Amino acid sequence: MIKEQIFIKDYDGLITGFLFSDLPKDILPSDIIDIEKEEGHYSENNSYDDSSRLIVYRMREETDNEFEKRKKEWADEMDKHKKVRFELYNKLKKEFDENN
Repeated sequence: MIKEQIFIKDYDGLITGFLFSDLPKDILPSDIIDIEKEEGHYSENNSYDDSSRLIVYRMREETDNEFEKRKKEWADEMDKHKKVRFELYNKLKKEFDENN
């Protein structure tokens, strides 16, 4: 299942609740509603005000293309980690062979 963002609305300030009318009209009982809050930050070089964000997610089936892409990315990542481990293995082997 894929968690897909279907709606987003930004607010100024830290909200403690939102109006039901702010939600999309096609919301489903299975949709996930999330509220993100970001406290403001003030410094000499960077500052931003308090803000909030209303996000609605919907779960959906992963397509065959998405599945194949994810499988390939996972295999590529595993190959990358295997290469790093092999390089570390050779480095350690060389280090410990020199000490014997």
